Amino acid sequence: MNEVIPFLLFSFLLLLSFPPLNLGFLAWVSFFPFFVGIKRVTVSKAFFYSLFSGYIFYSLHLWYLTNITRLGTVLLVFYLSLYFAIFGFLVKKMNFSLLLPSIWIILEWIREYLFTGFPWSPLSNTQFLYPYFLKILPYTGFYGLSYAIILFNLLIYLYYIKNKREYLWISLIIILCFIFIPPYSSHNKVNLKIGMVEGNFPKVRDKEKMFSYYKRNTLKLKNIDMVIWPESSIPSIINKDKNMDYKIINLSKFKKTLILFGGFSEEGKKLYNSAYLIDKKGVERVYQKIKLVPFGEYLPLKRFFPFLKRIAKGVGNFSPGKNFTTFKIKGTKFITLICFENIFPNYIRKFPPSEFIVVITNDSSFRSKIAGLEHFSHSVMRAAEFSKPLIHVSNMGTSGVINSSGKITSLIKGKGEVTIHPNKVKTIYARFGDWFIFLQIF
Repeated sequence: MNEVIPFLLFSFLLLLSFPPLNLGFLAWVSFFPFFVGIKRVTVSKAFFYSLFSGYIFYSLHLWYLTNITRLGTVLLVFYLSLYFAIFGFLVKKMNFSLLLPSIWIILEWIREYLFTGFPWSPLSNTQFLYPYFLKILPYTGFYGLSYAIILFNLLIYLYYIKNKREYLWISLIIILCFIFIPPYSSHNKVNLKIGMVEGNFPKVRDKEKMFSYYKRNTLKLKNIDMVIWPESSIPSIINKDKNMDYKIINLSKFKKTLILFGGFSEEGKKLYNSAYLIDKKGVERVYQKIKLVPFGEYLPLKRFFPFLKRIAKGVGNFSPGKNFTTFKIKGTKFITLICFENIFPNYIRKFPPSEFIVVITNDSSFRSKIAGLEHFSHSVMRAAEFSKPLIHVSNMGTSGVINSSGKITSLIKGKGEVTIHPNKVKTIYARFGDWFIFLQIF
């Protein structure tokens, strides 16, 4: 029993580092008991106890997914826990080598791509409320921060068992380096006034009732260049619903503002989750979501395993879009990400250059504010990585604005007006992607 205690302590320290408690400073010491536990056990036990600690962490961290699928949650939690098990196994086999931080971020990188990818809540996200630590992101992406956290934990542990002061000094230098990392330069010459209307609909069904809500709150906003509504704010096939299309155009004309909102589009037999930008003349541009949620918006492998259709009822039948669309407002380019597209930084790099980022999402399926806050923390990472202001508008989640340094400048409840400062800067991460990962591999 005593062998398990350090692994349990590790699980709970890591859990406290993430939302909703947001005690991110604990992440810098959370792996200490994990390393203590690994030291005391055999290689095989290191694997299984690490698997156990990962399962405890993810079961509590992702509990709200049971509101969508219980079996799917169990399988996902087990899959994610395997990464902890592999790391624990390698910690023991490599005898606490200084290469372990590289191993950790390589595992995070694999998780971003394997089986369509699910890079939810990487270690770096524990620091989303600490802009000083986010200054490394424009250079290395979120992997650089995850690397630093693991390295700091490892050096503290090595100081503990070897009592060599150099380990302690190096760990302190790591923290000090974040203070002296120069902020990524950006030139903000344009100011835009943006209105945001947050959704409050547990179920996305009645398009007339929802339009009435968004219209009423939009009319209360003043002197805005654009208003943003969440994903699926109008649950209708807009390109075939002329009546709804007409209503939104008239609202845009009356308010003299652009309206960006989530709806659906249909081409032939294909249905798309879409973002529409409408002005007084009509639909200015449409983005059809490319990165779909597996087992949510589509059913993977249904062609090869037809029985999945009977098991996974309620799964959407959306098709992925093909075009990485940019929008324009007053000559300023921006991109719109839908739902969990914001958790994939390499996906965002595929878009043409833009000057700010919008995320529209519908987090009502989770039935938990915690899920919305975790989702929002990813937007903080993206703002810092790309050094772009980011506007995150949600239905039943967290909505707010993040500046180009990754600092949360405002959180919106219901509706709000904000001023953003777009910029054209292209960060090292935006230019070269996962160079920091490839450096670890080679």
